[in-house]
Parts: sequence; structure tokens; C-alpha cells
Amino acid sequence: YFGGNLYAGLGNTAGDAEIWRWNGTAWTKIGGDNINAGWTTVYEAVTGLTNDGTNLYAGLGSTAGDSEVWMWNGSSWSKIRGDSVNGGWDTTIETVRSLKHFGGNLYAGLGDTAGDAEVWRWNGSAWTKIGGDALSGSWTANQGDAVNSLLFNDGKLYAGT
Repeated sequence: YFGGNLYAGLGNTAGDAEIWRWNGTAWTKIGGDNINAGWTTVYEAVTGLTNDGTNLYAGLGSTAGDSEVWMWNGSSWSKIRGDSVNGGWDTTIETVRSLKHFGGNLYAGLGDTAGDAEVWRWNGSAWTKIGGDALSGSWTANQGDAVNSLLFNDGKLYAGT
């Protein structure tokens, strides 16, 4: 729920990654299929949604190279991660599994296959890996395939792998 509207991310197979908005009366497709300067029809699923009070963020993916994050400003989409945009994870990561905004930063939980479970932080200009691969005492590459959920409580980030 964001800005008085309900948003739904869809998808399962190629061409299914779409976002629809419900305004209380009707549904409108706002993302996917090149709508509003967004992603193309090759993406399988919208796997994460969150907002920062101003923008809506969508995580995509299902196959290698599809793990991207897009930002909706109310009228158009812009890619903030994927295909070497703004640095970040490599193209072997299949999916952005979870997204959460907290304390002025956007957090992305990644993964689908062995060793992919990582958490990255976006500060508005750059991505930094903060969890996974034993970084800062976190889980090792052989302890997690995906970060399926992110939660903030008392200023601490929890990642469900």
C-alpha cells in the first residue's frame, strides 16, 4: 500500500513481470512490457516491492542477469540496479527476493541458487554489500541460497535466508 493505492507485483514465466495499481475502483498496469519507460517483456516476475514515502521500488528476477531494482516516481520507471547500473551485484544473481526501506536507505535481499544469499544497501547513489559471504560475521556462501525476507526492529536489520 502506498500513496492511497494498492500495488500488486505479478509474474511466473517470461513476459509476466508486471505491476498493477488499484485505486479503489479500477486496476491500471503501471509497470512491465515497456510501459512508462520500464522493463521489457523478458522478465519473469516482480519479486519484491517497497516504498520510501515518495517512490515505489520493484525487485525483478528469476533467471541469471534478471536481478534488477527499478524505481517508480509516480509517472515513470528508472533502473537503479542491474546491467552495471550504479554498481552492485554481478549478473549471475537471478532474483531480488526482498526489498525494504529504512533509515534513508533501500535494502535488497538477493538469491535463488547456492551461494547467492546476499544483502545490499542503496544510499541513493551507490550499492554496498552488507551481508552474505561471511561479510561482517554473516552467513557463508554455503549457508544460504536466498534472502527471502528483510525486517527492521529496534534499528536492527534481520534477514531470513
